Amino acid sequence: MRCISRCFLLVMAVALTLCFSSRLAYADGESVSGCSNCNGYSFTASITQVGTSSTYHVTYIITNNSGAASTPYNWSLTAFDNGNSVVVPTNDGLTVKGSNGLDYTSDYQVLAGKTNNGNGNCNGTISSAFCVKQNGTVGVNGLPILSATQSLTFNFDITCTNCGLMSSWDFLGSSNPPGSTTGNVYAITNWGTSTSMPEPSVAFLYASTLAVGLVFAWRSQTRRRSTKS
Repeated sequence: MRCISRCFLLVMAVALTLCFSSRLAYADGESVSGCSNCNGYSFTASITQVGTSSTYHVTYIITNNSGAASTPYNWSLTAFDNGNSVVVPTNDGLTVKGSNGLDYTSDYQVLAGKTNNGNGNCNGTISSAFCVKQNGTVGVNGLPILSATQSLTFNFDITCTNCGLMSSWDFLGSSNPPGSTTGNVYAITNWGTSTSMPEPSVAFLYASTLAVGLVFAWRSQTRRRSTKS
């Protein structure tokens, strides 16, 4: 029993060390829903720093909860502090997947800057923002069409050196009716609100610490019992 408890403590100590050393990152998330121009759609974003580097992983989800069908045209987030400079690396790892299981990656591109919902361009002079828009190339699955209950998820990487995230992010985005390049099903210009984004490593840290504490308590109790006997 003594060997088992010592081995367990050793394993937990190693796990705690890995937890501290391998993931010093943070993850923030914000969402927009129920706005005047959302028209039944909701929008959720998360930005996760990769380790302690200047690379950030972005996940952005557009969900049609109860609105008319549409094709997302473009969107942007102004998420970093004013004056920070976002760069889109050549290998940004962009993927665009629909909840219908289809891949729409080839339909979109990521750029630095902020969208102009009026014409769909990405304004690169807004350095603290990043923008996603249709690139004019329609993939084998066509452009995505989000019907009610369907969603579209974007994943990609950006870099931002010595940057800080704002407490509230500026969400912009627009969509067209299916098969059209004019008219907006939604056209949002809204500030996001914080969304709970638990960091897996943090949860593991808490669980590991609790486990170690329980083991020490158990060993202490065992020793007291053996002394009494």
